[in-house]
Amino acid sequence: MRSLLSVLNKCISFFLLSRSVVVLGRKNNIHRPKSLSLPSSFIRIPYGGADAVTTDDAAVLSAKEGEKKEETITTPSSENTSTTTEAATTTTDENTNDDTTTEEKNKYTFSLFQDGDGSEEDEDGIPARYIRMQKGNREKAKVALHKTLEWRKEHDVDTILSRSNTWFELCKEFQPHFFLGHDTTDHIIFVQRPGFTKFEMLPYVKPDNLLLHYCYIMEYCWNILNINSTENNAGQTTMTAILDLAKVKLRSARDMLYFVRQFVSMMSHHYPQRSYKTLIINSPTWFSMIYKVIQPLLRESTKLKISILTRGTKQQQLMKELLGDDIDENLLNGTEYNGWKDLPMEKELHEFCLARLRENGNETMEPIPTISSSNTSKKPKKSFFSMKKDK
Repeated sequence: MRSLLSVLNKCISFFLLSRSVVVLGRKNNIHRPKSLSLPSSFIRIPYGGADAVTTDDAAVLSAKEGEKKEETITTPSSENTSTTTEAATTTTDENTNDDTTTEEKNKYTFSLFQDGDGSEEDEDGIPARYIRMQKGNREKAKVALHKTLEWRKEHDVDTILSRSNTWFELCKEFQPHFFLGHDTTDHIIFVQRPGFTKFEMLPYVKPDNLLLHYCYIMEYCWNILNINSTENNAGQTTMTAILDLAKVKLRSARDMLYFVRQFVSMMSHHYPQRSYKTLIINSPTWFSMIYKVIQPLLRESTKLKISILTRGTKQQQLMKELLGDDIDENLLNGTEYNGWKDLPMEKELHEFCLARLRENGNETMEPIPTISSSNTSKKPKKSFFSMKKDK
């Protein structure tokens, strides 16, 4: 059994955004890391943290500041009326700008709880997803929910969308992942193409930065994109995940093992029950062989969500059936696809990220390095993804 699970461990990287990730991770005894460090370039500590200002707190604070300003206003003498008026106008403008900034930050502050997630009706305030995750065991669901709330508080996840993600463009360039649109059942489609990872950029992309970037993407998905969902219970909506294994080699899974384990832990503990279907497309022969071995270990409900497809007529039919006839041929054929940058959801996401940078003092994105053509086919001898996080 131990040897079987070691083979299973090599497959984890290919199940990044599905419930199957959760199951496979648990079979390998993968636990949430004790610490998930937040790089200062990604998380802005002055706003947020364990004592993050909530919307109500901000309103009270603003009211108190208003009272103090009123107390300090005195009636100006006639000769100083003009000067006092100008100063008051300047102060008012500054306060207006501060209020606008606070309002924008509060606008993009989201808690774990959402409308329609079942927590309002539950006697213990537990979202239905957590109860389903624990197969109806309420005590375990309480513990899981508490851990997620502590994790969100510790790393200030509630306000992650209001802060600057300076690693956005670099992470997107390093490993292609994008929102394709909605499937025929109106579920959000999220695509990952690990086989097109630019390994020559590894020295410039650190595991924790990529992990936090994915956290940013998930929060955007469930709090911004999810607003437009037509489902009755937005708090319980799910996604269709497409994992394109074109050009993926077994070595890639080994190189990215450190990141994969942390990603699996984050998704399984803090974003449970978010998968509608998982399509694993353009799968190589070796992957199909491994999946046949591990399939009996999966729950029946999980197996029903997963479709393992290889390039050909069956894959094309199923993809068009679920995603529509206008699916890009590059995804079906497993070839290079750069059109994702022009997809409506991706353009909105990019503009959203840029807007937060402007609000936070016109910060800039981390530059995308220029890699010489002589190094594009070479991988570093020691992968950043195989290393433990920086000390």
